[in-house]
Amino acid sequence: MSSAEDQTPTIHATEVGDTGPRVVFLHGLFGQGRNFTQAAKALVPDLRSVLVDLPNHGRSAWTEEADYVVVAEVVATWLRTTYGGEPVHLVGHSMGARWRWCWR
Repeated sequence: MSSAEDQTPTIHATEVGDTGPRVVFLHGLFGQGRNFTQAAKALVPDLRSVLVDLPNHGRSAWTEEADYVVVAEVVATWLRTTYGGEPVHLVGHSMGARWRWCWR
C-alpha cells in the first residue's frame, strides 16, 4: 500500500538563485509561479526563491477537488517532502496567502 505522500499530485516549481535562505512564492487565483520572476531575480544572491505553480494551476497537477484544505495539504506535503522540514519563508499573494490558514 502506498503512503499519502506517494499519491500527492505533482507540484511544478522553479528555483531562482542557489544561495541563502529559501523563499517560497504562492501566487493568486489564475496565476502561476512565474508571476514572481522579477521579484525572485531581485533577491539574488541574498535569497533563493521557489516559484510554485499551485495545484490546479500552470504546470502543476490537478486535484479531484479544488478545496482550500485539500490543496493546502498538497502544498504542505510537497514542501515537507521536497525540503525535508528545512525552514522556508512563505510569501503569498491573494489566494496564495489563504493557503497557510488551511494547513493543519
